[in-house]
Amino acid sequence: RRRRYAGAENATAGAPAALMVTSSLGYLFRLWPYLCNHARFGAAAGRRVFLWIGELPEGLAETVGPACRASKQGQALLREGMLPPDLRGDPEQRRRRRRLKSYYSDRLSKKTIYNSNHYNKIPAATAVLDHPFVGGVFYADLDSYFDAASFADPSLADAPHRDARVDYAAFTNSGRQHPFWNVKGCAFYARDAPLARRLLDRWIADRCGFKDQYPLWHSVLTEAGDAGCLEYSNEIYGMLSYEAMKRGAREHPALDVSAEAVERDCPAFRFAPYRFDRPVHRSVGPDQVASFAYRDRGGATVVVNVSNLLEGTARAGALLDVLGLGGVDPGAFA
Repeated sequence: RRRRYAGAENATAGAPAALMVTSSLGYLFRLWPYLCNHARFGAAAGRRVFLWIGELPEGLAETVGPACRASKQGQALLREGMLPPDLRGDPEQRRRRRRLKSYYSDRLSKKTIYNSNHYNKIPAATAVLDHPFVGGVFYADLDSYFDAASFADPSLADAPHRDARVDYAAFTNSGRQHPFWNVKGCAFYARDAPLARRLLDRWIADRCGFKDQYPLWHSVLTEAGDAGCLEYSNEIYGMLSYEAMKRGAREHPALDVSAEAVERDCPAFRFAPYRFDRPVHRSVGPDQVASFAYRDRGGATVVVNVSNLLEGTARAGALLDVLGLGGVDPGAFA
């Protein structure tokens, strides 16, 4: 399931590794230029590059964590499953819904699926940290990319790893005055250190439905409570996921602790919300594609569509240049 870029032989021992995940080969090939961009940056930065291919293992997909069972979100999940009632009776509709929502692209299971492939990155990150020459791991979505500034100065993408105060950094769009725990799982950095490993273990153990943010918040707050940064008594798991995101700190003042306050008053808790500017991530619609044609061994023309972040702009034809792949001739791989 986990694959490592062959160019990693030149990686620096102890350097952070890069990790991406995909649940299907179709999604991988749609984003193939972005994977090549990450691999090229890994070579420039002395990083090993890992790719997890495959769906969430069944033992994790079909069960929820003990804390989830007692949560408000978990109780709804166990009653209703991950799919809404109107789609449960039609296998084709279930498959379509799973594809559209990135649930499970190929799995046909008679068992109820409770957790989505969003959780794949957690066991994948733990596996990468087990590598003897990896000092930490950066996870980023496969449709992200490193820009020209990153290649000119790779250290721009290494800030959390170089910050000796931080063992785990999670993506946020919020300022340092906002609650430290209200972060997202779309990008993170985990050092090979006790806190990072505990957080990853808690996160997957508390898996609880389609989105992975709900158990992430619970895990971060549990660790912060254990470190003495605040008092946490499972308040997040007493709310539905959307309610917790919007009103968690307001309805539970004990949780209204800013990132700035945690850094100042609880330095032993080596966690930080972080705005990951690199790799760059932009949402791209399903119809925003660039097409490349080649001839297969039988002489037939094959057209491959890849996600094009520049579609609709004056530079729509410059995708490979922006990804640092302008010197690559797609025809050479026919």
